[in-house]
Amino acid sequence: MRSIWVGLIVLTAVLTSLRMHSSNEQPATVFSPTPVSARAVNAPPPATKEGKVVVGYGVSATAAQERALEKARECVEEQLARRLHVPSCHPPEDLLNLECLTRFGVVRSLGEPVVGPQLNDEQLLVARYRVQMNDDYVREVARSARHAEMTGRHMLAARILAGLIGLLLVTVGYLRMEEMTRGYATQLLRVAAAGIIALIGLGLWLTL
Repeated sequence: MRSIWVGLIVLTAVLTSLRMHSSNEQPATVFSPTPVSARAVNAPPPATKEGKVVVGYGVSATAAQERALEKARECVEEQLARRLHVPSCHPPEDLLNLECLTRFGVVRSLGEPVVGPQLNDEQLLVARYRVQMNDDYVREVARSARHAEMTGRHMLAARILAGLIGLLLVTVGYLRMEEMTRGYATQLLRVAAAGIIALIGLGLWLTL
């Protein structure tokens, strides 16, 4: 019986530490844009009241647009981090795709790609997009972040509850088997109960 209580105390300590670890976890740092050779690009236009203009270079119009949109998404994440007062911000992918950014008016094309500088005897094309943050998009990102945080808390509470129910079932099963065997298999039952408790703890750890 003593081993069961020891197992309960150990699992409770593990669950507490896991919960503290989850709450203290910090999101990853926003990755930096890939630098482009100084010989092939000009300095991008500075940010203005109308927003910030990002440029992308490529050997084709599609490549230039993809590069410009990649920079635009990075710029959106950086501006969101400042607006929401967090070290970094990673909205869900559905809030960073071109359709959503265009619908909210956050990213706007400044026309078709035009001829740019040459790089290694290859003619590059230049695509330009304007990034302009607005309150509607910021509110949508904040709402999505709150929903994700609430869902995470509910999932953590469900895991803890499942672990406690598992412990209760193990304890009840141990006591019933102890009574049925009249103490002749106490050592074996304790080993089995400890193994089941360890499996429950491992399952909770892997689902975090």
